Amino acid sequence: MKISSFTVLMCTYFKDDSYLLEKSIESVFKNSIKPNYFILTIDGPIPKLNEKIINKISRKYPIQLNVLEKNIGLALALNSALSLVKTDWVARADSDDINLKDRFKKQLSFTNNKFDVIGSNILEIDKSGNLPKLTKNIPVTNREIKKYLKLRNPINHMTVLYKTKLIKSVGGYPNIYLREDYGLWAKLVKKEAIFHNIDEVLVHVNGGNTLYKRRGGLKNAIAELKLQLLLYQCKIKPLFLAFFHLILRSTFLLLPSKIVEKTYIEKLRNKN
Repeated sequence: MKISSFTVLMCTYFKDDSYLLEKSIESVFKNSIKPNYFILTIDGPIPKLNEKIINKISRKYPIQLNVLEKNIGLALALNSALSLVKTDWVARADSDDINLKDRFKKQLSFTNNKFDVIGSNILEIDKSGNLPKLTKNIPVTNREIKKYLKLRNPINHMTVLYKTKLIKSVGGYPNIYLREDYGLWAKLVKKEAIFHNIDEVLVHVNGGNTLYKRRGGLKNAIAELKLQLLLYQCKIKPLFLAFFHLILRSTFLLLPSKIVEKTYIEKLRNKN
């Protein structure tokens, strides 16, 4: 099997944990198949300790740094990195997650098929690799994924491998807080992209309390408005359904963070 060329894109910013950042980068280069390129975007000023970690690990591995003077957010930071990509495929990796050793090998085995976007399941763990151990399983086939998209995000962003040209052809990520990936999938559906999820956990995700606390509040409610409008514009759902989901989700997001966290854990994840 011919192995497709691919670049890993990772972004880091001032709130990232230095320990998890180092472990995450290590997990990319300890994969059974190494990326052709690794672009680490530094989204604005970061702590001195994180700078030291990046300098140390850059001497160990071939890392291309994309340094931004100020923090511009994940969507714009990823779009900045995408402009530097020369390979056929891009793999996303988050700065606090662990990529399992055969992640890229398993995903690349699907690149000779008709698929444009390839994701997988995730396992949520804490910083030390222990509980809560919650699995987020998602639909597998293209048809199931596009149907699921009307209600929830059908692709785990930190697991995704996608075609570079296709992403660039739709203008990259929309600038929607914590929903830039969901918005991108909507734009790709309009472009008639073909999706596939591998029904297997390929990434361990840091699922600490901050993961759920960031989901609530007014900022998220405004972002939800932008997302629902995009889903309507991309003909994913009719206007009345987009409006209904906006009211429903915004009400939920404005609830106390403890309730939001409990709902995500008990209703939207599978306990192992």
